[in-house]
Amino acid sequence: QMLLAPLLEQVQGILSTLVPAGDQLGPPFVESALCHLITCLGHLSKGFPVSTATVAVGGGHGSRRDDTWSQWKLALEATLNISYSLPLNQPIHARLIFFLHRMVDCLGPEVLPYLPPAIRHLLQYCSLTEFNSVITLLNQVIIRF
Repeated sequence: QMLLAPLLEQVQGILSTLVPAGDQLGPPFVESALCHLITCLGHLSKGFPVSTATVAVGGGHGSRRDDTWSQWKLALEATLNISYSLPLNQPIHARLIFFLHRMVDCLGPEVLPYLPPAIRHLLQYCSLTEFNSVITLLNQVIIRF
């Protein structure tokens, strides 16, 4: 939580104060800041593989997700919100695809409810080169699950 909370606060602050209403692309300095934040979140997630997400409870009779994984879900929601707020911003789409790849590895099956709307959004607004990246993401999901 100490790692993710400040980054998520920055994302919320930027979206609420620096992105003009109705602007689907965003100013260049906002794009740069948000791309850096998404990339930072993605690189931080590499320290949290899905194998460490499950903790045995009651002698192995079930599992629970700790606060760290709920923070990663909040990070996923925040990055999706960035892309939904700036749907025409191609560099943010590229970072979102990278982050979704990381969340498939990090959250495991818990990422599945987030993927259909995210992929639908990416396909609606993606360029031809991004289309290939979205297909690669779909392949990762199909292979994993």
